[in-house]
Amino acid sequence: MKIRQGFVSNSSSCSFLIYGVCLDKDGMIELSKKLGIESEADGYDLAEEITSKLGEGFDYHIPEGDDNEVYIGKSWSLIKDDQTGGDFKKEIETLLGKDCGTYSEAWYNG
Repeated sequence: MKIRQGFVSNSSSCSFLIYGVCLDKDGMIELSKKLGIESEADGYDLAEEITSKLGEGFDYHIPEGDDNEVYIGKSWSLIKDDQTGGDFKKEIETLLGKDCGTYSEAWYNG
């Protein structure tokens, strides 16, 4: 049997994995106009308006300490049982009107 002699902490981790786009402020404004959103909002507020307009399952993430970028897309966990990966990608690319990719980030609290 092994006995741990060092410090044991209870830390938690968070992460996300989406298929979508990474946009700067100008990109968010461009996408909001394409979607017919007329708003003076920026940052979290504009990202929230965009994902709301895109529909169910769309989400956003603004990396900690970076007010210049936002990830907008859908989690891979939302792919339907009867949907292929290609169909899932095409659906998102059509709605976003841009080339998309898979974005992930993880961070630890504790």
